[in-house]
Amino acid sequence: MSPLRTIGFGLSAVMILANAGFGNPVSEPLSRYSKQAALLVGELGHSSYRVREQATEQLKSLGAAAIPALRDVRDDPDLEIRYRARRLLEVLVILEQERALSQFEANVETAPGDALPGWKRYTDIVGSSATARKLFVKMHHAEPKLFRLLSSGGPAFSSEFKQRCKLLHAGRSRRALKKEWLGRMCAMLFIGSDHRLEESASEQTTIASRMHISHFRRYSRDRNAGSLLRKLLGTWIAKSNSECSPQKIQLAVKFDCPEGLVPALELCRRDTETKQLRYAVLTVARFGTEEDVPVLEKLFENANLFRVSRSKRDGTYACQVRDVALVAALHLTGQDPKEYGFRRLTRNPQYVFVPDSTGFYHARERQAALQKWAEWKASHPQLTELPRGDDVAPGEAATDVDSSE
Repeated sequence: MSPLRTIGFGLSAVMILANAGFGNPVSEPLSRYSKQAALLVGELGHSSYRVREQATEQLKSLGAAAIPALRDVRDDPDLEIRYRARRLLEVLVILEQERALSQFEANVETAPGDALPGWKRYTDIVGSSATARKLFVKMHHAEPKLFRLLSSGGPAFSSEFKQRCKLLHAGRSRRALKKEWLGRMCAMLFIGSDHRLEESASEQTTIASRMHISHFRRYSRDRNAGSLLRKLLGTWIAKSNSECSPQKIQLAVKFDCPEGLVPALELCRRDTETKQLRYAVLTVARFGTEEDVPVLEKLFENANLFRVSRSKRDGTYACQVRDVALVAALHLTGQDPKEYGFRRLTRNPQYVFVPDSTGFYHARERQAALQKWAEWKASHPQLTELPRGDDVAPGEAATDVDSSE
């Protein structure tokens, strides 16, 4: 059989199906059309061109009922059958998705079913309100191909997501991006939070960078869409990826997403680079609870400096990682850090306290504060009983530095 005989469909298939209403009479049982489709797909490889074309046209007219049969032969050994089936599938799936979207928009009582992948997980995140439904439709309109691949997952799904991230990073189609920003970015957040998808650091960075633009701030303050957007952002933030934890923490505190606690605790357990660690600790102070105190206590041995200032009047002022960890622990246990000697402590609307205000003038003040914590903890046995996460290696011990010298 000669390969790739002339095939007269493409855009014409879209027009024919659209004019035909894309579907079958309600009175006809779907099984009848499915059986008919199963017979017709075999004729896609017939030796007669006229028979192949007739089979193609009839499969077009069957609409969604032909999709299962076409999927069964999309990898057929016969090149002609394979080619025609894949082209037909591409058109029919797109039209079925558009039909399902239109029906979904028009009837608030219906669930979208398999034609609109992602609905179940989406409602678990944001609910099924009228506003949530409208946003779901926007997401599908903005990224139809990604959603079509969502059900199957696999390499094609991952590849398409990577390609979308590259386009976002390159800043292509800025006018289109601006026009469909809400739907597109919500779709990228939702799909990016899928645990089957392994995002690279660069892909997460691309998405995170788009969250800082004015569109996000404007939509996040919207009375209807704002809470949904923050929930989708929070779900994406909570998906673990240590390489991008600092960026996710920054977004969490900026847009009040409690899910920022997840990457913050991850960084604290890793006892990572000092600059990142101080903000992770204060994010735990903002979103955490008393149960997270044992993670902070692991940092009481970390004497790495992140701020030193000197003045003739007051002497040398130093901030160490263990200082900010102690401040965070005091905040979570309802204690006043100033009673522990934090004289310069300053509040901050995002991180609870200004990191550079969590230090001491003398090493003896620091040691007195840590001793006072130990005494307070001994009188509160319920804190001692909290899980300590012993599977996590504690921070490396460091020798204290007397900043007064």
